[in-house]
Amino acid sequence: MEQNEHNNHSGIGSIAGFVYQDYFFLFKLLTLQPGEKVSFEMFEDVGVEENEKKIYYQQKHTIKGSIDKPIKMAERDNDLWKTFSVWIDILTKKGTEQQQRDWIASSRFILLSNKDACNNTLWKKIQEFQMNETKYDELESFINELYNNTSDSVYQDGKEIVESDKKKKIRMLMEYPLKKEFLQNVSFEFKTDDDIIDDIKHNIRFQHNTPEINVHECMITLLGELRYSYKDSIQKGKALEFDEESFDERFGSYFNIYKRRKFVPINRNIDIPKEPLKLTFMKQLLEVKYLRASDIDTVRDYAKYRIDFGNSYNHALKFTGEQGRKYFENEVKQRWRYHFNKENIDIEEDSSEKNILYAGRNVVLGVMKEDLKFEEDQLTRTQSNGCFFYFSDGERPKLGWRYD
Repeated sequence: MEQNEHNNHSGIGSIAGFVYQDYFFLFKLLTLQPGEKVSFEMFEDVGVEENEKKIYYQQKHTIKGSIDKPIKMAERDNDLWKTFSVWIDILTKKGTEQQQRDWIASSRFILLSNKDACNNTLWKKIQEFQMNETKYDELESFINELYNNTSDSVYQDGKEIVESDKKKKIRMLMEYPLKKEFLQNVSFEFKTDDDIIDDIKHNIRFQHNTPEINVHECMITLLGELRYSYKDSIQKGKALEFDEESFDERFGSYFNIYKRRKFVPINRNIDIPKEPLKLTFMKQLLEVKYLRASDIDTVRDYAKYRIDFGNSYNHALKFTGEQGRKYFENEVKQRWRYHFNKENIDIEEDSSEKNILYAGRNVVLGVMKEDLKFEEDQLTRTQSNGCFFYFSDGERPKLGWRYD
C-alpha cells in the first residue's frame, strides 16, 4: 500500500498506513465466508478470493484531516489515479483482450480510503453509470474533459511543456480498450481507522460471543498474532493467505480464551514512576535487604510487575462479584501467612536485626515462588509476583515481610 502524495516522506504516515492495512486485513479475516480466502500483499494490498472470483482492495491512507473533517478525495486526486493505473497495469498482464475481459468479469476492484469521496463527481458518475442512470458516453466525456483540464508539466527552463504524470495516468484509462467493462466493476469505500476498529470489535463481540469487557484486549491479541504471522510468511517465502479452517487453526484458541477469561493481562503503556523506590512495596523490599537500590533494572521490573498486576486485577474485578474478590484476596493472604509464620517461627522481640532481616528475606523468597489463580485463570509467575507487590504497596499495605 502506498501513501498519498503528501505523506511519501513521512515516517509517521507510512506507519499509520500499514496499521490501517492491518486493521482492515484483520476485519476481512474475521468476516471470512465458507469457500473464501483472504490474502495479504498477494495479488493486492488485501485480496478476497472465492472460487474464480476475486476482490482487489487497494488502500490509500492519509494522516491529514480529522475524524470530524476528513480529507476529501478530489476528481484529480493522485491516490485515485495511481490506483486506476495499478489495476489497469495488472489487467494488461493477464493476456489477450478476451482473457482480460474474462478477468474483469470475475473481479471487483475496490479503492478503500479514509479520504472522503462523497462529493467526488467522478465517483458519482461511475456509480450512476453502474446503476444505468447515466449513459457510458457521458462518463467517458467527463473523463476526457478531466484530462483536458488537468495541468501539464513545465520544464525548469519554462519553455518546454510535457504531459504531467497525472495526465498520463488519466490517459492510461482513456486508452484502455476495456475501460467500459473495467469501470463497471470499480467502487469506492470510505472508512476511517475508527470505523474499521468499530467493525472489528462488533464482530468479536457478537459473532464470536466475547464479553464486551474483553473485546479490546482480544483485538489487540489478534493484531499481535497477525503481525507475527507476517514474519512466518516472510521466513517461509510464502504469501500470507487464510481460509476459514487455517484462520481458526491459528486464531481460534484466542476467542475461546477471551470468551471465558476474567483475568486478562492489561500490560500496555505502563508508565513507571520517575522515583519507583518511593513506592511503599519497594521500601519494604529494601528494608529487608531483598532488593538493592542500585539494581535499577530489577527495580524497574518489579515496578512494572506491580503496576501491570494492578491494572489487570482492577479489570478482572469488573467480572467477579464481592465474593470473588474476597476469596482471591483471602487466598493471597493465606499463601503469604504460611511463609510469614514459617520463617518467623523462631523470631522473638529480642531477636537480632540480622535474624529479623534474614527471616523477612525468606518470606519474600517464599511468596515469589507461589503461582496464584484468579478463579479459573492461572496467573503467570510474573503476575503472581506482581500480586504480592500490589498488596504490600499503598498507604496501608495488607502484607509485609518483617516480623515487627
